[in-house]
Amino acid sequence: MKEDDILKEIQIKLILLTVIFMWGTNFIITKVLLETFPFWTLLFFRNFFAAIGLTVILKKTLNIFPSNIRVWFYVLCASIIGVLINNILFQIGLKNTLATNASLIM
Repeated sequence: MKEDDILKEIQIKLILLTVIFMWGTNFIITKVLLETFPFWTLLFFRNFFAAIGLTVILKKTLNIFPSNIRVWFYVLCASIIGVLINNILFQIGLKNTLATNASLIM
């Protein structure tokens, strides 16, 4: 293997390790934050910063940015169904159970 291929493979493994770490700590951090902040406040900021981050990533790396109003409508509907409802149910579940149980169920 060339040195560039080895560095690329290490970079990919570090990215995957970071994703695994973020996924694993998501349950614990959300459980602690739910005990500190109101439910809807946490939900708003979680989705707000995720939307900003996703918009920046899509604009910079993939150069994707919907310009049509109809496309924005579909994006909004998909976000409400796929993200907002998922986060609401996720946080309700974490309020009623342990973070360990939630991670095992997911």
